[in-house]
Formats: sequence, structure tokens, C-alpha cells
Amino acid sequence: MTSTGNSGWTRERYYLFMGLLFFVGLSWIVGTRVPSAERQKPTTAAPRPGFLAPDFELPTLDGRMVKLSDYRGHHVVLNFWATWCPPCKAEMPAIVKEYNRYKGEGLVVLAIDQAESPEKVRAFVEAHGMTFPVLLDEKMRVADVYRIRSLPTTYFITPDGTIIDKVEGMMNEAMVRSRFQHLMESR
Repeated sequence: MTSTGNSGWTRERYYLFMGLLFFVGLSWIVGTRVPSAERQKPTTAAPRPGFLAPDFELPTLDGRMVKLSDYRGHHVVLNFWATWCPPCKAEMPAIVKEYNRYKGEGLVVLAIDQAESPEKVRAFVEAHGMTFPVLLDEKMRVADVYRIRSLPTTYFITPDGTIIDKVEGMMNEAMVRSRFQHLMESR
């Protein structure tokens, strides 16, 4: 057997070591590239304009159960919000104003609060004059279905259940007015 220097390594030991090192390295690379079972779960895209809005059922502040599909035939605004959210507070007066303008024409606003106590939500609703249904998404299941990543997020849905617009972030009064008008002009 031939030595590879003064280290006492024989050629066979050297090749065996290099082969083992190669195998370990390859195993590590393959192991880190294969997705874990968690990442292999099928994912669905966030609902977006041109597609039907996913149905859901949530309780209102007074405990009534409400489904989105209960409002088929109406123009619907889904507003995901929270009492602690400054942009949500800032846009709410404009939403209330446009709701009051169009509610007689078949507009429904469903304000979906995110994981807060009914008492806290009720105080906010009363302070802001919100007379439309306020739904409690305490476990944020509907927020997950709609892939809500920031608050506020608002969906605009036609009477046949099709999403025509989605706004992530705060809308100023002019944006709220134009989005509501566009929704009400849709069929």
C-alpha cells in the first residue's frame, strides 16, 4: 500500500474518507433541498378580482350567525379591520359615510374584526357609528382563507359573488368614494 505523505494515510483510506465525506455532503444538500411535510401542504392563492369570493360563516356582535352567501344579490364590501389599527380607525368614517349613501340601493358592508373581545369591538362600533353588520373572526379563520396580511384589507364583491376589487391598506375618503361608486355601478 502506498502512503499519501507523512500522515499515515494509505491511498485506500484516503479514497474511503473522501467518498464518505462526499456522501455526507451530498446527503446534507439533498436533505436541505427536499421540502418538509409542512411546506408540501397544498396552498391556495388569495382571493382576487375576477374570482368568486369564498363563502364563510361568522357570528355578529349580537351572536347571530351570518354567511357571506346570505348576501347574494347585494353589492358587498368586506372590510377586515381591528380596533387597535390606526389606519382602520382613519378610514372607518368614510366607509360609514358611503354605506349610509348606498345602503338603500342594496349595499352591504361586513366589517370583520380580527381576534378581539366583543366588548372592545362593541365600544369601537358605538364610537364610530357603525350600523352595518360587524362580524367576529376570533380565530382568524376567515382572515386565513382571504390571506389577510395587513389591516385594513377590503374586498368589493358584486351581487353574483365575484370580487371586482381588493385594497390592501388604508383608503382615503376619495378612494372609498370611488371604490364604492364603482362597486354600485357593477352588475
